[in-house]
Amino acid sequence: MTESAMVEQNARAAQGAAATPLVEADRVGLGPATGPGAIHAVEIGDPEGAPVVFGHGWARTHADFIPIAELLARQGARSILLDFPGFGESPRPSETWGAAAYADAIRAHLAD
Repeated sequence: MTESAMVEQNARAAQGAAATPLVEADRVGLGPATGPGAIHAVEIGDPEGAPVVFGHGWARTHADFIPIAELLARQGARSILLDFPGFGESPRPSETWGAAAYADAIRAHLAD
């Protein structure tokens, strides 16, 4: 478990949040020059629940969505919180990306 995941887990415990499974996954694609790059994801909730995908804005991370993901987990949902390439715990692409490249990376990550 990464340091940020432990911090998130401790913050939930300190707030008295309902226990929800915290599953981390790093998935690596083909690399920024030829396709999607690495995307760090945190999943909160029932792995068999209805999936809800969260994507942050510029200069933000998956951590912005933890409180709402925990609320959804209590309803049986599976929240997938993404760090887009170059943000949070995802490595920066080796070249400048546009919106289409980010969309391709997200699509490839979710297809895995």
